[in-house]
Amino acid sequence: MREWLPGQNAPLKWNEVKKDLKAGDVVLVISPDQPRARWPLGRIIEIYTGQDQHVRVAKVQVGQNSYLRPISKLVSLEVI
Repeated sequence: MREWLPGQNAPLKWNEVKKDLKAGDVVLVISPDQPRARWPLGRIIEIYTGQDQHVRVAKVQVGQNSYLRPISKLVSLEVI
């Protein structure tokens, strides 16, 4: 948690195109009122694109609730 997770949501310049999130992806939902170790896991159920056709907002299901969150508040978890 101390080494890997802080680097996952670090702000970076957009010099390269990254893979967009898609429905079904598992993400951590950044919650500023909780420590990193307690951020909830969620699954993206719907995506919303901007004028440039890249994902900007996602509807995320966390338990029985669903929330709209900007992608800057989501950390994608890579499944190996």
